[in-house]
Amino acid sequence: MPEDISKLVTEYLKQVRRLFKAGDFKSAKQFLDNAIAANPKDFRSYFFRGMAVYFLSRGNDRKIDKALPDLNKAIELAPDFADAYFGRAALYQDTDKPDEALSDYNKVITLKPNSAFAFTTK
Repeated sequence: MPEDISKLVTEYLKQVRRLFKAGDFKSAKQFLDNAIAANPKDFRSYFFRGMAVYFLSRGNDRKIDKALPDLNKAIELAPDFADAYFGRAALYQDTDKPDEALSDYNKVITLKPNSAFAFTTK
């Protein structure tokens, strides 16, 4: 990947983190759409976009499932990225899929044995 694209995606992700802290998930999603268009192999962009969609859709099971493809893609691109499993577990928990949630929480514990949050959420 050319260095200028890497820098561009890094800048998008800086903006996304700022927007997440502000709770502006809609604007964050727009930056993430651009980041994915620039580098469709960046797992972080898929993770954050999945989480943005998740936060925008909480309380609406039909819409919340739209976050799943991005979280799955993040896991496909980076199978050891525990945060993606954690995000997907939260989605499964919110959509009343306890077995899938438990499986992902267990994966987080495997990847990050010191993750107290995964232990307590499970």
